[in-house]
Amino acid sequence: KTLYKGSGGGASEAGLKIDALYGLRWGTLEVRFHDSGGSDHWQGVPKMPKGSLLLRDLGYFKVGDFQTVAQAESFFLSRLMHHVNVYLDAEGKQEMDLLSHLAAMAENEIQSLKVYIGQKHLFEVRLILQKVPQAVAEHKRHKLKTDKQNKRKNLSGRRLELCCANCYITNIPEEMVADSQIMVLYSLRWIIEILFKAWKSIDGLKEKMNRMKPHRFMCMLYAHMIAALMDTKLVHFFKIESWNLFGFKISELKAFKVLKPFKGQWWKALREADPQLIELILIDIADTFMRLAGKRKYSQREQYCDFYICVKSQT
Repeated sequence: KTLYKGSGGGASEAGLKIDALYGLRWGTLEVRFHDSGGSDHWQGVPKMPKGSLLLRDLGYFKVGDFQTVAQAESFFLSRLMHHVNVYLDAEGKQEMDLLSHLAAMAENEIQSLKVYIGQKHLFEVRLILQKVPQAVAEHKRHKLKTDKQNKRKNLSGRRLELCCANCYITNIPEEMVADSQIMVLYSLRWIIEILFKAWKSIDGLKEKMNRMKPHRFMCMLYAHMIAALMDTKLVHFFKIESWNLFGFKISELKAFKVLKPFKGQWWKALREADPQLIELILIDIADTFMRLAGKRKYSQREQYCDFYICVKSQT
C-alpha cells in the first residue's frame, strides 16, 4: 500500500513532502505531510497576530490568501508567480507588459510600482522588481531547466525570460520597508531551508527509505519529526538567549551538530521528568553552544538570511 504518492515519471512511485510553518519570533513550528506528486500547498492562512508578516515561497502562492492577510491588518511578502497577470489599473483594463518593462531596466536596478493582481476581484499590491546580471539570469535558467527536466515538465518561454529579474509582491508600505530591504527581508525564508538541511543531515530524517509496512513507516516518521522539532525549539531558544544576554550569534547547523551528543542524556532527563537533571543538561548545552556553535565573523553576505534582524526578544 502506498501512503504517499510520488511524482511518477523518472521519480519514485512513492514520495512524501513535509510542509513547515515556522513562527520566527515565537519559535513555533507546525508541520504537515502530503503526497510529493502534488504542488506545495498550505491550506488557508495560519493564525497570526495583527501586524504579523507572512513569508511564502512560490509553491504556496495564492492571491486569495494574500487578500485574507491584508484584510486581517497583517502583511505578506512573496515572489511573483510567473503566470499571474499584472494590471496597472484597478479595473483590469491596462495589463502590464512585465517583460518589456524589465528589458528597459539596467542591471541591478530596483523599481517599485503599485499594481493589481487577481482574476475576478483585482487586488492592489506593491511590486518590487530587481534586474539581475546576465550571469545570474543564466544560472537561474539552468537550475530551472535541470529541476523541471527531472520531473518531465515543460517550461514556458515567459518563465525562462523572467529569470532576468527578482520579482516580489507585498502589502508592506515603502515607508516601513524600503525597496532595497525587501530582498533582505525575503531572504529570511531560507531559514526554513537550513532547518530541513539540519533535519536531514543531522537529525537523520532520510531522503530515501526502504519499503516497509505503513504503520512502521508512520511510527518512524513521527518519531523523527518529534525529535527534530524538539531540537529546533532548543536551538531557537538558545539563539535568542545568547543574543540578548551576550550579543552572541549561534549558527543553526553548528548548533544542531553540537546538540547531537547530548540527545541520550536529554531524552533520559525528559522521560524521568527530573528537573535538576534537565537544568544541568541545559546549562551544559548552553556552554557548549557558546564554545562551538558560534556564527562566523561578519561578512557582506551576512545581511541575508540573518535571523537577528527581526528577532529582538525571547517570547
